[in-house]
Amino acid sequence: MPGTSFRGPSSPKAGLAINNTPNHRVLHAKLAALEGYEDALVTASGMAAISGALLAMLKQGDHMIAQRDGQWGQVREFMQKSGILPE
Repeated sequence: MPGTSFRGPSSPKAGLAINNTPNHRVLHAKLAALEGYEDALVTASGMAAISGALLAMLKQGDHMIAQRDGQWGQVREFMQKSGILPE
């Protein structure tokens, strides 16, 4: 439905919802069913997927080994701001 706004955790006010729209929830459920899993997640980019996976597994004060250049440089900076110590 073009022009439709959704309210939810990702968009508390009416307006553009970036994720968790009804379409996203259906996509997640269908992908999970196709793969035989309980749930699935779709991200906007590979780096978003990697960052999300790292944040799910690591906690503040943990150490991780990461390359210093390229896209990993951005991930290193993000992890440092999250209290994870890249080496």
